[in-house]
Amino acid sequence: MTAQYGHARFYHNVYLTNNYYGKVHLVFARHSGNRENWLIVSDEPTSRKTFVEYSYRFDIEEGFKDDKSGAFQLESSLFRDAQALIRVIYGDCCCNFISCFTRS
Repeated sequence: MTAQYGHARFYHNVYLTNNYYGKVHLVFARHSGNRENWLIVSDEPTSRKTFVEYSYRFDIEEGFKDDKSGAFQLESSLFRDAQALIRVIYGDCCCNFISCFTRS
């Protein structure tokens, strides 16, 4: 199961593993810009739109990771003032909201 860089291959109604898990839909792609490989398994038919939907999901996951242990260090911040914590989270939400509309 391969695809050339910059291309995607779609497989619909397939079974996975020796236990025949499925029917599922697969898409395998190789990004031409950063040479990433993507393999997405879905219970819904896959299309080019699948990549857009999953890229949003990955952005959200990265945001959660940043909130917990990245830039904001919320897990280790030891805030003692609830209002201060609320202001930090509000600022983080605003930044995430703005980034949704400014990404290319």
